[in-house]
Amino acid sequence: MKDKEIQTQQDVDDLNKKIDGCKTNQQIVDTLKTVKLDKIPIMPVSAKDQYTEQKLRYIPYYEQDATGGLEFEFFTSHMNAVKSPLLLTGPTGTAKTLAVAWFAQENDAVCLQVDCSEGTKRADLLGRFIILDGSVQFQLGTIPMAIEIANQTGKAILDFEEVNGLQPHMQKVLNQFLDWRDHVYIPEIGRMFKVDSDKKLMVFSTMNPSTYGGTNELNKDFKRRYTVFKWPYPSSDQEFKILEHDGVDEKWVKGIIQLGMELRASEAQGDIDNSPSPATNQKFCDVLREYAKSTRISACFNGQGALHYALLHTILNDFDVPSQKDLVQKRVQRIFGIKTLGDQKADDD
Repeated sequence: MKDKEIQTQQDVDDLNKKIDGCKTNQQIVDTLKTVKLDKIPIMPVSAKDQYTEQKLRYIPYYEQDATGGLEFEFFTSHMNAVKSPLLLTGPTGTAKTLAVAWFAQENDAVCLQVDCSEGTKRADLLGRFIILDGSVQFQLGTIPMAIEIANQTGKAILDFEEVNGLQPHMQKVLNQFLDWRDHVYIPEIGRMFKVDSDKKLMVFSTMNPSTYGGTNELNKDFKRRYTVFKWPYPSSDQEFKILEHDGVDEKWVKGIIQLGMELRASEAQGDIDNSPSPATNQKFCDVLREYAKSTRISACFNGQGALHYALLHTILNDFDVPSQKDLVQKRVQRIFGIKTLGDQKADDD
């Protein structure tokens, strides 16, 4: 077959689509035999373009002890010596992602995140052909980009978010990168990317329990490459430290923490389908703080409008099943003294 020259965006899109359909490296090589790919440049990677100026706040709590948490001791050990990727698995909204981002910030390391899903393609992870300034170039995917940044700066962090969103065949794409080989080979350009021996690339993955929707079971050969951390909900004392509650009455902060813990227990028993996470409780504090600044909102429901609507909008409205809404209402009444949450107009509004 005569080589086809790649000249247009449609040519590039067609080629990338063919490569995505390949199951093995040999199939990719065979596909590329039909096109002219001589001297196609690789788009350069700049570490400075990946830094964020945002300063994060995180309160350690994993494996609680007198200091408040040991997660970063574990992270540091794995990055410096163990060199085993970490899998953080636990309920949604428990700051798994934030812990990774904060660790990167404290180590002055670039943190690249991959939002994994059913739609994640090989090209997203390894790279794809593109047309830039009228010429064909190869744009590195997140994995070789992270390797390049680690080699440039000395260290980097790569975080696969919701890794059990990856389809099984996409999990296998990561195997050579996660095990002792510690590299990734890209047949499209005939090049291997590997972290230099004196550089560090720490790999994290996070996932919610497999009972959550939109998830896939992890391949055994994929999961065994990780050291697994079971990431729990924080204790009530730790959650009080975690929540940014300046300007919010302390009794309401303790109340929302108690409500969250009770509803999590109800979810575990199968009485309700979901429960407030620490992230949800943070949203409650933020909403209550802002609603309280409005005199009209605050005046509703005999002066409890801000609390009433904060609970309604951040907690109760997450429940659609009548029996579950009723259970939550009863807990709210007992903890906060509010009989019925609803959108009806207050008599004294």
